[in-house]
Amino acid sequence: MNVPEDAFKEIESIQGIFLQKIQIIPRSQVEFLHSFPLIPAAWIACLKQKEYSSTMMRQIWAQVDGYLPNAVSLLLRRVVDIGLTVALNTSKVHGLTYFLKHESDKGTSYQGWLGGLPVSDGDVATFEKDSNLMLPQSYRRFCSVHNGLLWNGNRGMGYLPIHELIAWKSVLGFYSDGAGNLQGFDLTQPLDDDDYLTVDWDHETDELTGCMDFWEFVERRFAVEFK
Repeated sequence: MNVPEDAFKEIESIQGIFLQKIQIIPRSQVEFLHSFPLIPAAWIACLKQKEYSSTMMRQIWAQVDGYLPNAVSLLLRRVVDIGLTVALNTSKVHGLTYFLKHESDKGTSYQGWLGGLPVSDGDVATFEKDSNLMLPQSYRRFCSVHNGLLWNGNRGMGYLPIHELIAWKSVLGFYSDGAGNLQGFDLTQPLDDDDYLTVDWDHETDELTGCMDFWEFVERRFAVEFK
C-alpha cells in the first residue's frame, strides 16, 4: 500500500464507527478477492495492480467520465491507493475505499472515501416502488459507478445510496455537505430524459437556492473536496 500503516488503520477505524465490524483489504492481499463474487471486473483489475495506477482506475469511472472529465481527474489526482471494504467474517462488500493524500501547512494527512457497489436494476426498481418516484437519470448513471460515495461511509457527508435518498416537500435529497445542508433534485423543475435541476436546501433558513443540473453540481463539489 502507498498509505502509512497508521493512516490506513485510522481510516479503517473511522469507517468502522459508521459501518461496524469492517476490514479494508489492501491490494497486497488480493488472494482474498475470490471470496467476494460481486466485485465488478473493473475493481478487480485495479485491486490486482502491483503498482497503483490512476489510469487503470479511470475505468471504474468510465460510465460518467464524459460527463465529469474535470471532476474525475481531480479525484484520481488525489488518490494514492485503494482497498476493498468488507464486513468482517462475511462475504458482504461495503465498497471500494479511495485513500486520498493531502498536503498542507500542518503536514500530510489522509482521508478515506467509500464508494458503494454499482447500483443494480433491482435496486432502482425497489427504490421506485417504495418511494413512488422515478429515480433521476443523472443520479442513476452516477450510481452505476458507486451507489453512494461517502466520506468514510458517513451518511452525513457525500452522495447517498439510492435507498437512503431523502424525499421531502418537492425535493429528493442526494448529497449531504457535512454541515447539515442537502443538495437535492427539485421535482418541480423537470429536464429532458427523466431528470431534474438540483437545488441547495439550507437547514437554517429552510430556503432552496442555487439551481443547477446534477453534473455541474458534482463538478463544483469535487473541485472543493478533491482540489
